[in-house]
Amino acid sequence: MAAWFRAHSLGFLGDGIRSESAAGAILTLSLCAVSIYARLSLTFERYALLDEPRGTAVAAVAVATSLVWLASGLASPARPGSIAHWVISLCLFLRVEIFLAVSRETQCSSPGIEALLCIPLVIYEIFFSPKVEEHAEDTSDPWGSVLVDVVTWCSTSTTCLIASVVALSLGAYSAIAQTSRTTYFCSSVYDHAARDLGLQWLGMCLDAIAAILLWRVLYWTNSTKARLHTLSSILNNSLAANSLIFFASVLFAHSNPRFVRVSDALTDGVLLAVLLTASSLLMCESTPITPLSIITATYGKVASLQNVDRMKTFLHGTTSSAVNPLWALWFGFSLILSRTHLHMLSTGFRTFLFFTMTATLFACLPISLLRAGDHQMAYHPLNKLIYESRVSSDRWLMRASISTTLRLAVSEYRERNGGRDPPPKFNAWFEFAMSRNSAIVDHFGQIGDDILPFWELSPQTIRSRVELLAGQPDVGMVRVRSGAASTEGGNNEGNKKDLGGLVSIISAFSQHLPDMDIPVNLLHHPRVLPAHVGTSGPWTATSVLERREMEALACPAGSATRARQVFQIRDLSVDSSKPYSKGQFVAGWQKSLDTCRQPDVPYLHGFHMTTPSSHKPFTQLMPLFGRTKTGGYADILVPFPGDDEPSSSLPFDSKTNALYWRGGYGDLAAADQALRGNHKHRLVHLFNNASTSDETVVVLPAQGGKFVNARVTTIQLDELLPINVGFTTDPTLHSCSSPTACDPALQEFGASEPDKDPLSHRYLLLLDTDSGPASSPGVPTALRSSSVPFVSTIFTEWFTERIQPWVHFVPVDVRYMGLHSTLAYFMGLGGDEGVGGDEGEGGKSVTLAGRELVMNGDTEDARWIASQGKAWAEKALRREDMEVYLFRLLLEWARVVDDKRDELAFVYEGE
Repeated sequence: MAAWFRAHSLGFLGDGIRSESAAGAILTLSLCAVSIYARLSLTFERYALLDEPRGTAVAAVAVATSLVWLASGLASPARPGSIAHWVISLCLFLRVEIFLAVSRETQCSSPGIEALLCIPLVIYEIFFSPKVEEHAEDTSDPWGSVLVDVVTWCSTSTTCLIASVVALSLGAYSAIAQTSRTTYFCSSVYDHAARDLGLQWLGMCLDAIAAILLWRVLYWTNSTKARLHTLSSILNNSLAANSLIFFASVLFAHSNPRFVRVSDALTDGVLLAVLLTASSLLMCESTPITPLSIITATYGKVASLQNVDRMKTFLHGTTSSAVNPLWALWFGFSLILSRTHLHMLSTGFRTFLFFTMTATLFACLPISLLRAGDHQMAYHPLNKLIYESRVSSDRWLMRASISTTLRLAVSEYRERNGGRDPPPKFNAWFEFAMSRNSAIVDHFGQIGDDILPFWELSPQTIRSRVELLAGQPDVGMVRVRSGAASTEGGNNEGNKKDLGGLVSIISAFSQHLPDMDIPVNLLHHPRVLPAHVGTSGPWTATSVLERREMEALACPAGSATRARQVFQIRDLSVDSSKPYSKGQFVAGWQKSLDTCRQPDVPYLHGFHMTTPSSHKPFTQLMPLFGRTKTGGYADILVPFPGDDEPSSSLPFDSKTNALYWRGGYGDLAAADQALRGNHKHRLVHLFNNASTSDETVVVLPAQGGKFVNARVTTIQLDELLPINVGFTTDPTLHSCSSPTACDPALQEFGASEPDKDPLSHRYLLLLDTDSGPASSPGVPTALRSSSVPFVSTIFTEWFTERIQPWVHFVPVDVRYMGLHSTLAYFMGLGGDEGVGGDEGEGGKSVTLAGRELVMNGDTEDARWIASQGKAWAEKALRREDMEVYLFRLLLEWARVVDDKRDELAFVYEGE
């Protein structure tokens, strides 16, 4: 890296611009500055997610300082530094500290403020910068055209300079600020939004001071070596101060230096060194405005392109909001290109920059207009989605139960399993399924997915790992011997009840099973997390961040979660949800459960935010049977008898017209990400604690019977919907390690009395706990209750593949981006919480998005979903269906653990 700088910068810029090749150097430096700034602007957002951001940031600055010092050729400066060196070092030191302070509360920060940096720089240049008299030949022509006079005026006028910089800065700010917030919220109790905003402005001022002083110091340095050496000495001073703060935090604040991310420090340090060097050398040949205007224009243009691209999603803005920033950028940057500050750039390069900005503007204008014409929808998206889901569900059911004879069942098995024959005793299983009137005979994809990884292990290895599990805590054992099932383990009444219930199911068909041992996970969360590469030893993670990295390694190669970590928790992106969504709404239920394709989920769900001390999975592929799993985990799913508990008999029309949920706090601290990002906390904040600046995109009726996506203040929406959600006052539902552990959540959200009968509400929101899926009530119980279950989960259970979204239940994305629109569709806007009601609930005239409207609720669709869910649960989620499922699973398991598994098969006698 140091050799590259010496080879490319010293030869071109050693004593100023003295050759035509200097233009190439300037171009190289400009491209470096723009590309590296764009990269760093993204990667630095990662620091908000680190356990110890200060140590990593200090290490990155240390790497950058070392590289700049090496690039200087180890030369000594020609003359001693002035007081300005120390002022710059102080500014950089304070800037790092401000960056760290804001990054800890990045959800409270405001986007785009940094785009205004050029404004204080131009104020300095006009009023305080030393004036350099230029002895240029007078080329004025009294007979010249007006156009030439205008161009001349633009290139020399102070007024034009101010206008160009203001237009450029405001255009970039307007483009960058057009973001939609995630539900990861800024706490009104523990965060400091006003302070963070002030720190952002202070940080921008420090940037301006440092840039001006650095330019003044480097401008009068007579060689590039001396410039780099001066820059390295300034960075050294700043590094010393930041390091002192870091080591003080280790000694006195008990910060753990283990959490320094070496890979991040090396990567970001190299990038920071390139950015500082390129920008410093570039500004030496003009003023600080030169590199910053190029960076601002480029970054603003990228943000504008993103806004135009967002026009095709439900997060779209108006055509003017997408295109107007481009007009401002084009106007401002075009004028700046004509200024003498960029006179060293070749005419061809300036033409190229002007052409790209102009082409971007005139390409985005028609695209925005065309996409704006598609924003009105002829019908509500849920109308079509419910219809399509009904058709899809009918097709799935036909495909899931084709076989009416044993011969057809064998044929279907081979077709669905790559030509493999069914396991032994398959005929006994088929007779058993027929006797139980099983609605599902052929579709058992979950079983195939769970068993498939174990074909990669030898039977002897599997059996040895079964015995290893027998001695592990919170693992029970079900043993089948001579056709009888029995249990071992279970250290409390609840565990013994679960094992006893499992044995009671197995006993219905145990006479058909060979001798086997079945390790059972007695906890509610999954525990088998095999890494696809790398570690397979004991669990050693000590932080939430390390746990997330282990979970990412367990995802398949090429998956989004494994390939990258999400950097942004403040701004909403639809990239993760796009594969399974239609607009705001979940369309692909199974895909939505694949968290390996959604890198933002670990920062939006409490399961991924719990400490490793309370969750220590196995990092090898272990044959452990449990009730649930999520992306990356490899537990084998089994049904538990508790899933068939009785439900409410109250009919849908007699229930309270409201969405209901009560849940418990988790064990957390005020500084934890879990307080702001936990899925339960985000929900309660969204409905009960929304701030005045929070906005939600909701589908609203428009003129002519059409519908549009509109941005509405969240508080206003919450007031128009009958919602009854909150944390419960029942202490038995809280998982707090001490009496004060839940105080932060209690102060932030408060608590509400639980309803005596949650199933008496028409709409039930089923949220995961921090360790597993909802259990009080669970999904099967809610389906049988004649209520409409709103299910938001990242977990898969044995019945997940059997229930169909928008037919048996309403799926809710973990980001809650379509929850308000879904509630408005079923309940209408402005309706009252109460009992009863007919088609067209809601119906009150309300004012939203600047206009009066009436939105009736489609109660008929809600009633249909409730009835379909109840009928299907009574047909496919019975105890008999658990027996059929577990019987088939254990037949497959008996074969995979047998030494002769490649020979074992059931062959139909007629073949």
